[in-house]
Amino acid sequence: MPQLGEIRTNDKWQKFIWAACEKCGKARWNLIVRKKPRSKLCRQCASPLNQVHIWGNYQAQSEKNYKVRFLIQKLVKKGVIKKLVCAECGDAKTVGHHPDYSKPLEVVWLCQKHHTETHRTLQTK
Repeated sequence: MPQLGEIRTNDKWQKFIWAACEKCGKARWNLIVRKKPRSKLCRQCASPLNQVHIWGNYQAQSEKNYKVRFLIQKLVKKGVIKKLVCAECGDAKTVGHHPDYSKPLEVVWLCQKHHTETHRTLQTK
């Protein structure tokens, strides 16, 4: 078994370091990117399914939200719903924002900049 901190290269000249996960302590080979290990956590600890999201259980919430987003994508593709310009700045390249996922057809169309700002303000509240 390798010692912690041991570095090896593979046949593609990629460097790997034997490192321990900061959360569970499980040792594993970790790819070195820009002279640092790519991840401080193992795959299991880094999985979003194991993390509690700010709105509660991530998996259940995410599954419900995914279905709503998929429905909107389908309706836009079929032409039932039209993408509008950004409600803030009028930019034509928009993404849908759902203020309330229990009302799946109520979509606010925002450019990526304003969509990100909206989520930042929601997280700080």
